Amino acid sequence: MQNFEVASKCLLYGASAKLGIYKYEPPVPQHLAGEVEALKTLIVKIQHDCEQFGIYADQFVEDEPVYLFEKIHGTQGVFIQHSDGTQQVSSKGLFKKDLCVKESDHNTYWRAAKNSAIFSVLNDIFPRQEIIAFGEVIPVQSGYNYGLNPSKPEILVFRIIVNGKEIPFEELQKLSNKIKYVPLVKQDLFNGERILKIGKKLKHSILDENQIAEGIVVSPQFPRQASDGTPLYLKVISDKYAKVEDEEAIS
Repeated sequence: MQNFEVASKCLLYGASAKLGIYKYEPPVPQHLAGEVEALKTLIVKIQHDCEQFGIYADQFVEDEPVYLFEKIHGTQGVFIQHSDGTQQVSSKGLFKKDLCVKESDHNTYWRAAKNSAIFSVLNDIFPRQEIIAFGEVIPVQSGYNYGLNPSKPEILVFRIIVNGKEIPFEELQKLSNKIKYVPLVKQDLFNGERILKIGKKLKHSILDENQIAEGIVVSPQFPRQASDGTPLYLKVISDKYAKVEDEEAIS
């Protein structure tokens, strides 16, 4: 097994801290790469990451309302519209470095933005306001097409920040039927044991029953942060997905 495979497996199973692996950045595929430019100044820069369920589960209150979303196996895109109308597109890695991808028809993030008309839709809802939309761009991962055409990437939105304030999912669903969101597995009341079971036993994607489900992402009904400031978006990896990934890493 190659070193990068070991690192990715450690992150997948939450063993990174024990082994001294704190950050792993895989190489960027050509279709996701491109020329970069500086991110323009934002009112509030909010980043998105899903933490392991076991690390922050105690930050939830028993029986509080939560959303369980399907964890889609794509690549995180960040779509920014500034109050002056300027539009920028970034990736998870570039956004952390205050960088964006210059507009290009060859770049998958920009193609997804244009295919989904996300900037036009968001501007209609929030004209002349600062918007950060986080979404999963698909299909980009080998073996995970979700029944879609790879030449026509799409965005499944999971967070929208307007003027520094996050919009609750309940409100997001009412904004526009032109925005596609990550699939909602179910609304539930928080119970750690039950939610772990739901995530681990999820076998098939809601988007495509022939596709293995990666797992779920758990979030409170109303967005909030953990005591250390980490946004409460926690992931539970499905047993079936973990088994397939493990077998591929060994082969």
